[in-house]
Amino acid sequence: MSERTLNRKEKKAATRRAIKRAARKCFSDAGAETVQISDISSAAGVAHGTFYVHFPSKADLLDELLADFNDEMVARLAPITVEFQTENLDELLQDVARVFLDHWLENRGFVQAYAQVLTGGTTLDALTGGINPQMQSFLSAGLQNVDGTGQHSSAEIQLAIQALLASWMRVGLQVLFAGVERDAGVRVLSWLTRGALLEMIGPDQSRS
Repeated sequence: MSERTLNRKEKKAATRRAIKRAARKCFSDAGAETVQISDISSAAGVAHGTFYVHFPSKADLLDELLADFNDEMVARLAPITVEFQTENLDELLQDVARVFLDHWLENRGFVQAYAQVLTGGTTLDALTGGINPQMQSFLSAGLQNVDGTGQHSSAEIQLAIQALLASWMRVGLQVLFAGVERDAGVRVLSWLTRGALLEMIGPDQSRS
């Protein structure tokens, strides 16, 4: 690959990052529904047509920003859960809940913007499949590893994951927008998740 080609790719990648940074700020400041592509292009300092070189639509840009948001959250959670031990389950779950809620609080504007989009219309596929495939994969691997009973089918594990994700999302929204204290959210997320994990681990292993 020539230096000229490499520089062109680096410039294109930098422009894409600038568009995403600008969009995230615009969405946080004004809401995803009201922000126009022209607003994002102007904030990013690029021509209106340049936006379409990188993203077919505002919806596609939002989807990529959500994927980035989810990837960042999984990256923050992974070091905490890498050495899962049942004897420190309560402490582990509280650490995970703190990281989760802190990530949401730090990105409050984007969460609010995306929530507005969801309330404006969500496809059946998104509702049944979930809007956080990164966390779904993360939890799926974890729950498969701690299934000490061996009695749970793949379908049961996936349903448990969806139920946990839905619960965590609702608690997160309550902390961000309904005045619920972060520490209360941490405690509730911890004991809700503990019940599901202990069912997976089995009584014998949970006492070991």
